[in-house]
Amino acid sequence: MSEGRAGLARAGGQGEPASPVPAAVGPAAPDPLARAFRAFLLVGCLVVLSISHRVDPDLWGHVRYGQDVLAAHALPSTATHTYTAAGHPWINHENLAEITFGWIETHLGAAGLNAFTSLLGLLVLGLMVRNATRQRVSFLVLSVAVLLATCAVGPGWTVRPQVFTYTFFALLTRASCGSRRRSSRSGSTRMAASSPAWPSWPSTSAAARSWRCGGRG
Repeated sequence: MSEGRAGLARAGGQGEPASPVPAAVGPAAPDPLARAFRAFLLVGCLVVLSISHRVDPDLWGHVRYGQDVLAAHALPSTATHTYTAAGHPWINHENLAEITFGWIETHLGAAGLNAFTSLLGLLVLGLMVRNATRQRVSFLVLSVAVLLATCAVGPGWTVRPQVFTYTFFALLTRASCGSRRRSSRSGSTRMAASSPAWPSWPSTSAAARSWRCGGRG
């Protein structure tokens, strides 16, 4: 009796169509030509970013204040290099940026300052290209977005504390985008790993301070 039931089961199974087994889909192979196009786009935008700006009128002050701090090994508590507010209490909100500029000017000169801002520009543009590539954005959309961003920030991309604002904002955006694609635990870990940069942001640029205060002051 059991053999008969087993035979009927086999016979019924033969009449039913077998369900197709989905093929395993692996990651797409990298396209060397697409990678070359992205590299060309990145280098071209970096060149535009490096030659489209003018010298910031406050450059001497940013460098001088940073060099003064390095020479005194202390932050000034009163206004310096002024004849209208001598001895007035002063809180500089761009200390880290100016110390960085002062150190680079002392050891590497003007070429070092230009190279530093170019490296920051490469980092910002590279984060944009990398994130768009991971999101599988088409090359046309990527090119338009990166070119528009380059033209927007190019006139102000010079030796000034605001370049740190662009850089920290790009890093924060990259960290937040990475956390969305992962689980809540790994995303929280990624955001926590980038948290040491948050206190540094307001110390390098007035734009970060205005952003935190809702655009005031």
